[in-house]
Amino acid sequence: MIFLKIKEVIEKTGLTDRAIRLYIDEGLVLPNIEESYSGRKSIDFSAEDVSRLNNIALLRKAGFSIPEIKSIAEDKDAAKKIIEAFIEQTEQNIRHDTEVVEKLKSISSDEDITLETICESLSETIIENEVPQEDMKPRFASETLRKTAFGVGIFMSVLSVLAMIAYVVIQKIAFIHLNFDDDFIRGFLFGNCGVIVILFLSLTLVWLNRKEEHRKKRQKVKKIICSILLVAFVPLSIFSFLASLGGMLFFGYSLTYDIEDYLVLDSWIQEDYGAEIDAVFPDEVPQSALDAPGREFDLGVPLTTKYYYKHTFVLDPDFDLVAEWVLPEEEYIKAKEEIQKPALHTEEKGDWVCLYYADTQEYEDWENEYYWFLIFAYNDKTRRVRYIASYAIDSFAEGPYYLSLDW
Repeated sequence: MIFLKIKEVIEKTGLTDRAIRLYIDEGLVLPNIEESYSGRKSIDFSAEDVSRLNNIALLRKAGFSIPEIKSIAEDKDAAKKIIEAFIEQTEQNIRHDTEVVEKLKSISSDEDITLETICESLSETIIENEVPQEDMKPRFASETLRKTAFGVGIFMSVLSVLAMIAYVVIQKIAFIHLNFDDDFIRGFLFGNCGVIVILFLSLTLVWLNRKEEHRKKRQKVKKIICSILLVAFVPLSIFSFLASLGGMLFFGYSLTYDIEDYLVLDSWIQEDYGAEIDAVFPDEVPQSALDAPGREFDLGVPLTTKYYYKHTFVLDPDFDLVAEWVLPEEEYIKAKEEIQKPALHTEEKGDWVCLYYADTQEYEDWENEYYWFLIFAYNDKTRRVRYIASYAIDSFAEGPYYLSLDW
């Protein structure tokens, strides 16, 4: 079978490249279309395709619309009704035109040249019918819309994924002990709400404009949705940027139980409270505590060594820092003597003695405004020492973590 390229079809049919591609997009003719790995399309027309194009052009010249031609080709019953309606409309047009011509003929030739006489002369001119100009003129084709929307969808999808990856990287840098648990997921959704919306809309664009076999005509509703999304992407992208920026500025989460992370604090805590914490907490964990067994944290089990650090930042920051270990007698006495900072007050909790070095508000009232505790506690019966730093603001209902410790 011999196939023709589009240039040869243009010569044989007298149609323009635009008209031929329009009829392909509308599904009136289905040539063989192949796409290379680079995205370049090759269109091959058979003799039957050329004959179909000539027939389409003939019907268009006769005055049939593209939907009418498509219905004639696909449905014999519909074709009969279309022909009957076309004949009726054409006869009405003929009667109307005949009346106009008869009126123009009635104008006397002795009269001066007027608009009426000019119209009379024009009515005597025979102009051969042509393919409607709407077929021949370039316009924003559905295929162009599809490609544009598909490309925008792919680009914005990739950009959204990269934005979420960047969010995780930034969080990991700012919050050293980042944990990918439920708290992080909630913060991630909060911090990336705008990006997630953009990603969903981008994937919708990609799905609506994916390549389909034979490049079938798209439904009007799809075109409307695609056009709306393309127009809306600019304000939505701005919203996404601002929402994600707010999420990165107002959310953070660090959590560690590992004693090897001792006093490795996030930058915000180190800058604002590092000096005060260093004045109470020892510079490093005693070797005797590091050598002790059972270093992993387990709430409720009296292990030899414990470490707990949690820092959350959702609009209002809070953190809890607790280090605890059992010491040999000499080290235990030395640990009690090394703290030179005078305590604001002392309180006993069971076998524990707690020295408060920072106590902005009594803990019974912590839920009202804010609290900041810096405590050294010791237990003479077990030779256990405990270092505590705790801060929260604006109705932190759960209260300081150390209140849940077994005193």
